[in-house]
Amino acid sequence: MLNYLALIGRDGVIFICGLFSSIFLARHLGPSIYGEYVLLLLIISYPQQFGRFSFSQAIIPYLKNNSQHEKIVFSLAFGLSIFLWIIVSIIFLLLSKHLAFFENYSFWIYPVVSVMILSEFLLVFMTYALTFQQKYKILSFITSLRPVLSVLGIIGLYFLFDQNKNIFPYLFVGCIASFIVTLIGLYFVKNYINNSFFSFRELELKNYFDISLKFYLSEVVSFLSSKGITTFVAVSLSSSSLAFYNLLFNHFELLRFPNNALGSMMYPELAKEKDDKKQRSYVLRKIGFNFVVYVPIFVIAYFAYPILVKLFYGDDYLVISSFFPLILSFGSIYLITYPVCHYFSANGAPHYTAMHLLFSLAFQAGLVLFFVSEENFSLTLAIISQLLGLISYTFVVLVTYKFKNFD
Repeated sequence: MLNYLALIGRDGVIFICGLFSSIFLARHLGPSIYGEYVLLLLIISYPQQFGRFSFSQAIIPYLKNNSQHEKIVFSLAFGLSIFLWIIVSIIFLLLSKHLAFFENYSFWIYPVVSVMILSEFLLVFMTYALTFQQKYKILSFITSLRPVLSVLGIIGLYFLFDQNKNIFPYLFVGCIASFIVTLIGLYFVKNYINNSFFSFRELELKNYFDISLKFYLSEVVSFLSSKGITTFVAVSLSSSSLAFYNLLFNHFELLRFPNNALGSMMYPELAKEKDDKKQRSYVLRKIGFNFVVYVPIFVIAYFAYPILVKLFYGDDYLVISSFFPLILSFGSIYLITYPVCHYFSANGAPHYTAMHLLFSLAFQAGLVLFFVSEENFSLTLAIISQLLGLISYTFVVLVTYKFKNFD
């Protein structure tokens, strides 16, 4: 329970900081420029995701049957993360120069983006290292520090540059916050940063890389499922529509904070348990726990959201308050039953999650193509497409969970 409280405290901090960051950014920049900021982060998220092969995520399932390889596999994952960062940074920066992604920004955006990519790669490594060691309090501190530093920087910029609506300083603040947290995090897992990777031949490399590939494909599909329609909105609609769409689903994602805390504890516990019945009993208890936690959250969010939007974001953003009850209604089952998702990844089968997300992605893509063919694609239809994709994902996850076991 103490570990859960530490993790829920962490996610509570992330929730509050994420909310305040979006408030100050959106209010200062306005819908149009804030939409441009969202687009910039969207562009950067592609190399952060596609370039990061899932070596860190595969460690815990791999060690389930190979615990003697702990130091070697963590050391190898760290070395591979650095190697991939170098390759990805060079390719992306050359590509962005060629395609003029950052033509409206100074040269300094290139090193900033490179540091953001590195920080993302190493933060993932650090997260799984601390999770494996069950150092949840340290993990909570480190992951809480990043949004705290970011929101402090954003608030500072808000008051210092009230008239200057420039995106780059906000990007720089986020970069510095991530880099500081990365350095602190690496200190706590420094025992894994050594030359043990030279003994990589002792590992069951085929098994390790197979698990990594499954996680990678699952994460790529998950990324496309969440960012695919966002990208289409960015290309097809105005920057203001992108800002509204982003805020709505960011606010919905913030409601996942109880699940994030629960997942950090569930994943290693399920991975260590080999009996399928005990795993399912554990998952069921967590779903029941989620129901108790989420019902009051839904009620409060439903009634408070319109008031909070008007109070904090201002009249320019009032349009989003009319969509949020719909998102809340569609997403409630997904949030409550989310613990089921950990059953597949903890059993070294993230490809099931990938297949679930692929089904959802195909469903979303079909809806978007239909709406586009009718030449009436709009913010409303983009939101509906994303929500129906979420419902289809939840449905196929629950059906698979009912009929598949890993005994």
